Amino acid sequence: MASAAPQPSGGGGIMGALRQRLGPLPAWGYLIILTIALGAWYLWDKHKAGKAPAAAGQAAAGEVTGAQDVPDYVFQSTTNVTVPPGSPPMPAPGPSPGPGPGKPPPAPPPSGRPHPSPDIPAPLPQTPSRHVADGSQSLASIARARNTSVAHLIAASEQHLDPRNLAAFRDYLRKSPKGTARLPKGLVWWGSN
Repeated sequence: MASAAPQPSGGGGIMGALRQRLGPLPAWGYLIILTIALGAWYLWDKHKAGKAPAAAGQAAAGEVTGAQDVPDYVFQSTTNVTVPPGSPPMPAPGPSPGPGPGKPPPAPPPSGRPHPSPDIPAPLPQTPSRHVADGSQSLASIARARNTSVAHLIAASEQHLDPRNLAAFRDYLRKSPKGTARLPKGLVWWGSN
């Protein structure tokens, strides 16, 4: 009598071993679960270890840090520039004096070199422009709205006003030196933006 040959459960070799059921899942399912668990543990351990040296590398009060803690570049900007005592006063910044009232100012010369970055458009040239006050704003509020200074508006106005309007403008400045009072209706002033 011939006996029946045993039936292979999943084939031979590694593929057969991975297909074999071990409890509710095949062996390959347990292998995936184990891989995910080991990956999660590795990431958690790496994250925990990443925080420890940063806290340990901080210098306590009075300690000196190493050269590796010094940044490669230090950016410094100076904003409060004052004129030394005893030096002559500097003229207020503003556009160059124009040819006089009634004549258009000359066009600014081209810079001769391209703008440093092609992605950023070059600033538009600022040309002086004549304005007449409507009586609702002060020179300071106009300067704030135009993102400039009162001194700049005063310098531009003094350069371009005719004698009659210049006298009225200076009379306004005598009454309000900082330009905080409302400009009288009809007063002419000049700006460059």
